[in-house]
Amino acid sequence: MELALIADLSTNFINEIENEKKWPSIGSLAKLVRALSVEPVHFFAPETIVFNDTEMLKAELSTLITAIVNERIERYAGNPPIGPEANKPKMG
Repeated sequence: MELALIADLSTNFINEIENEKKWPSIGSLAKLVRALSVEPVHFFAPETIVFNDTEMLKAELSTLITAIVNERIERYAGNPPIGPEANKPKMG
């Protein structure tokens, strides 16, 4: 219930996401990322990635997914970017 309040989403919707009955939109995903204070990669990358350089892979995945999510948030939701990209000046 607390997550639903912080993320401004219904308790039922959070429950349906947790039970894989519904998938969050980009806007809802952005609300969850902000409410949980995590990077978007946490919703997409498995916790147990087995590669030679796991930390480098996680960093690259995090950067890539954060950039994709931020681009979609800006395009579709009109919200400011999240994560480390939020503080970078825009190019071009």
